[in-house]
Amino acid sequence: MKTTQITTLDELVHSDDYEVYQSETLLNPQFHIINNTEVDVDMMLKYNAEGMYGVTHSDFIECWREFLSTLDLDDDIEDSITKEIDACEKWHEDNNSLYTLI
Repeated sequence: MKTTQITTLDELVHSDDYEVYQSETLLNPQFHIINNTEVDVDMMLKYNAEGMYGVTHSDFIECWREFLSTLDLDDDIEDSITKEIDACEKWHEDNNSLYTLI
């Protein structure tokens, strides 16, 4: 996938391509059932019924990494976005929220 207009994590997570990717993977209970992921689909559906995602910050961060790996970006831009993702993950680790369901 080629999305050259993305240069920051903010642009990545707000891009149309990412929203489609996220809805087909992370936020799709069937994806987790078919691929036997670690996401608790029953919990996800319960949280969905309450207007929440039912996945963790860690799940979102992993989804960012997976989507980033599908892009054809210059190495320096990819490295910069990876550093932003790492910083976000570190913040959640430091604040004990990485594995909080949202």
